[in-house]
Amino acid sequence: MTAELDVVQVWNLDLREVSGICERTAGQGRTRQLLAVGDQSHHILVGDLPVANAAPFERRDLQPLVAGAGLRTPESSQWEGIDTDTTGRVFVLREVPGTVLVFDQTLETLLHVFPLTVEDDPAELEAWEADQNALGEGVLLLRNGHLFIVKEDKPRQLLEFGPPGAQAEGLREDLPIAHAGEFPDAAGVPCHLQAAERMGPWRCSGRAHR
Repeated sequence: MTAELDVVQVWNLDLREVSGICERTAGQGRTRQLLAVGDQSHHILVGDLPVANAAPFERRDLQPLVAGAGLRTPESSQWEGIDTDTTGRVFVLREVPGTVLVFDQTLETLLHVFPLTVEDDPAELEAWEADQNALGEGVLLLRNGHLFIVKEDKPRQLLEFGPPGAQAEGLREDLPIAHAGEFPDAAGVPCHLQAAERMGPWRCSGRAHR
């Protein structure tokens, strides 16, 4: 027996393709918001929650901030994931090259640029470089200052990243920020720790399920 789902509300997100979406909690003068990115532009859509039918999402073009940091800004942004913490900072995952961009809560300043590196693990480096269309597709912030990146394919993986010298801790119930915690300021560039868990096509577990 399957449960039936009802469509409660439909929102129009003016992006060619929505790659990432997240909720940002209220604070510092802002209401609760919905944020969305796509991989074809350097725009972030911002909409207040609950979304009124007549209220369009605000479109913020962050290309000047990225270019101002000396980063290449091709037509395709490669932005695939987005997350926030209680400070209102916005963390955007760029698939190629693997990078996490951290913007301030006003989306007026690019605070940090964190390259995601895997050079410490030759086997993982080979898999990481095998196909640039099969890299990071989602990002999850953790309270310990680590990141979980969802690798799309070849192979499907959850990869844990953290500051140099840190040990992988895996994913526990108390670690995800889940809009109710602050991501610690990183003391260095996040580097690859280890593949915490491989993902099968249908569900995540200790082994692949087909």
